[in-house]
Amino acid sequence: HRGPGLVATGRNTRRTGLDSLIQKSEGVGISVREGAQVTVEAGQFVECKGGGVEVQGGSLVHLKSCRLQKCGPAGLLVLENGQAQADDTDFSEIEGSAVHVLKGGTLQLRQCRLRDGLGMGLSVVGGGTATLEGCAISGNTHPGVRILKGATVVLRGCRLHDGKSLGVLCGEEGQGLMEQCELYGNALSGARVERGGSLALVRCVGRDGQDTGLMVLEAGQATLEECVVHRN
Repeated sequence: HRGPGLVATGRNTRRTGLDSLIQKSEGVGISVREGAQVTVEAGQFVECKGGGVEVQGGSLVHLKSCRLQKCGPAGLLVLENGQAQADDTDFSEIEGSAVHVLKGGTLQLRQCRLRDGLGMGLSVVGGGTATLEGCAISGNTHPGVRILKGATVVLRGCRLHDGKSLGVLCGEEGQGLMEQCELYGNALSGARVERGGSLALVRCVGRDGQDTGLMVLEAGQATLEECVVHRN
């Protein structure tokens, strides 16, 4: 079918799904709209060409122990003023970004895996905010995390490794904070700060990359506190 596998709409809508499977859809797996609140536990979204899960303005989705695979253009798309939370969820082989957050969107990820995508692991732009705790971001074709255009991203206890590009890209008024994170084995710099970007690393380790541990370009700003950068 070409439309969403499931649509939840309206502020009085609260749905909980358990062990659901949505696969080979031409549209998005789940679209959450107009203030609806949806929790999905142990759900699987496979080969959804419109993306795995889409959260629109004022709506909330919570994924628990879910699997999103070979979906596109994003595994989880958080649109303007949408809210999303995911725990112990696996995003793999996504066509675009595993998770993409737009203007005013809010994201929380805990113990999630964003891996082996054809795009980025996490992309946050236009004033969106994201907080990641204990997540692993690996093997993506483009930067593991991209922070642009006024976005704010906080990474705590995360591993960004073995990517085919940068670990983190921060630029265009993006702000990033990394605490006790590891960046290793990436094909390009572990972290790159471009014009207008600001990135702080606290008690982080950058190691064994194929390029520089940290690259700061003109008009970019980086702060390191109690970090170790070696073997790059």
